[in-house]
Amino acid sequence: MSISKEQLQHLSPSIHPSYARLLAGHCRNAGVVIEQLFEGNSLTWEQLIDSSQYVSFEQFKRLYAKAEHLSGSDDLALDISTISQSSAHGPLGYGAISAPTVRQMFFLIQQMLATRIAIIKMGVSDVNGYTTLTIVPDFDLENLNLFVSTMVIGSLLDFYEKSTGKQISQLEVHLPVSALSDLNRYRAKFGGATIVLGSETLKVVLPSSALDEQTLTADQYAFRNAQRECQLLIDQENKGGEFSRQVKHFLFEFSERFPQQEDVSEHFAMSTRTFIRKLKRDNTSFQSLLDEVRKELVLLRLSDTNQSIESIALSVGYVEASNFSRVFKRWFGCTPSEFRSSNKF
Repeated sequence: MSISKEQLQHLSPSIHPSYARLLAGHCRNAGVVIEQLFEGNSLTWEQLIDSSQYVSFEQFKRLYAKAEHLSGSDDLALDISTISQSSAHGPLGYGAISAPTVRQMFFLIQQMLATRIAIIKMGVSDVNGYTTLTIVPDFDLENLNLFVSTMVIGSLLDFYEKSTGKQISQLEVHLPVSALSDLNRYRAKFGGATIVLGSETLKVVLPSSALDEQTLTADQYAFRNAQRECQLLIDQENKGGEFSRQVKHFLFEFSERFPQQEDVSEHFAMSTRTFIRKLKRDNTSFQSLLDEVRKELVLLRLSDTNQSIESIALSVGYVEASNFSRVFKRWFGCTPSEFRSSNKF
């Protein structure tokens, strides 16, 4: 059974794993049992720590919903944005801090955003002395709307404050959510900004003069090095991301009938030996990626469709439902029927 374009967007690797690590680490420090946090998810804590593979929207959505449930917190987005440091953003982080002006900083962020969260884009417009930064998602982010908005705004303001030594005045933040658990806490996090709820998409409005300020942390040498590293990441993103991410996307596209390793290596115009070696550099293998794709497709169909378990098993290559149930229990610790009846995330 083939998947729709929207499902492909939801399942394709698109979110840098550092955000999932920060979320899981915060929950663990708050007393959440880490194994429980990853129950019902094709992602595991071990995989997250040991691999640099990007996380899919579907994986992160499940992880975030489970984190909210287990932690009992309505403000996880604020908590995570508070502990996120510039270093967590890689070359983008030290490039932004070392930029000569705020405008150059924001331009770098605009260019690099897709290398951190590939399902959003940032637009910049200047009108009547004010600059509007608009964050547009590729699709409805559902329960991640507030998280993504808070992370983006928190990072922007953090970079600005660290590089100029002050907060942005006359700041407006338009959020794509209808309500907040604690408006004053969000206002404090956003430097006393005016917050407008119910926006169609995330918008940040600030005086254009703020972008022309010289930074106190400018370092031309560090900035040039960061720009070179950032450009390499942008070029890689334009090609579909790291190699294992490209292969996983390809497997989702052809999940109606999974191709053999030899067929996939031929698609990428390389020998099977070279194909295996390139995946090994990403700390993975063809079989591991195929298993990950199967897991994510199974969870999606069990949770979001009324498809029979036998039909789902067949759709991911298991002719015998009994074999599928055994494999599923090894993956998730329960049978498909038990998962469907009890899993809420």
